Amino acid sequence: MIRCHLKRLLGLAWFLMAIMSNGVRAGDCALARNTLVVERYNLSAEFGDPGVIGSPNETETWGTNGPQVEPGPKYYSPSNQWRLLAVDDLDTNSPGCESVWKNVHNGLAVVRRNPDTLRAPSSDMPGEASPMPEVMVGTGQLLLSDRNAELLVQEPISQQLWILSSNFRRTLLPIMLMPSERPVGVADFNGDGIDDLVVQQIHNGQYQIWKLSVDGSTTSSVPTLAEIYAIVPAKPVDPGWNLASVGEFDGSGSPDLLWINQGTGKAAVWLMEWTPQGLVRKAGGITSIDLGAAPTSKDIHTRRWRIAAPN
Repeated sequence: MIRCHLKRLLGLAWFLMAIMSNGVRAGDCALARNTLVVERYNLSAEFGDPGVIGSPNETETWGTNGPQVEPGPKYYSPSNQWRLLAVDDLDTNSPGCESVWKNVHNGLAVVRRNPDTLRAPSSDMPGEASPMPEVMVGTGQLLLSDRNAELLVQEPISQQLWILSSNFRRTLLPIMLMPSERPVGVADFNGDGIDDLVVQQIHNGQYQIWKLSVDGSTTSSVPTLAEIYAIVPAKPVDPGWNLASVGEFDGSGSPDLLWINQGTGKAAVWLMEWTPQGLVRKAGGITSIDLGAAPTSKDIHTRRWRIAAPN
């Protein structure tokens, strides 16, 4: 009986720690949630097919100014080996942000720390690089045993989700996904201090919020699936739009949704709010962004881009 009560008290402690955080992540990474990071590429004829991505010649940040998303500092990062996967506060004991880069040739990944967090690693392989065969889903505060952000990744074949810390230590996220379900983002949508998942139902293209929680009757700090909520509207009317990123773009502290149109290169932010019915778009809450040339452009004289963070 005493052991049972002790387990419940320890479980309650994890839950209270999440509540006290109130969805606000510790640390000093200003890029973690309210800055859009865009990797922009030059297409070069030397690659033969002009549709092949060349070396990224710059990493741009787009900062928030109220509901607007405006261009910010640029970081020049020439590299034909490394792709930026994420920017977040993966280590609150280290100043500033950490960025995660993956080598496209050998699949090794590395975490870079300030002050050059948005500059690609050198051509030399860093000694701390680790294998990362999984597909990136997003970053979030997924382990309540600390205040760090972690990576959420998915195995391509088994579709199993794993939580990766900054040293690439893996923790299983006990959530089963069907082949028709695709996780596309991570954020704390209802403000309980536990990040949730955005999941797309591939058969109809609609998106949902999978709310995560920690079982108060156990001592585990790993969240599990609690409930599934709707996103209203569930998707844009035009089928050319896809969800690209989740971030706090209007400074309200509530996560918003960023959509891109692969054909036109246009982007749009949906400003969202949490309700008992789920995640609902605010009245008039659509902000358009023009990031330049379409990301799928075949014109070698135009630049191509992709959104690297937030995920």
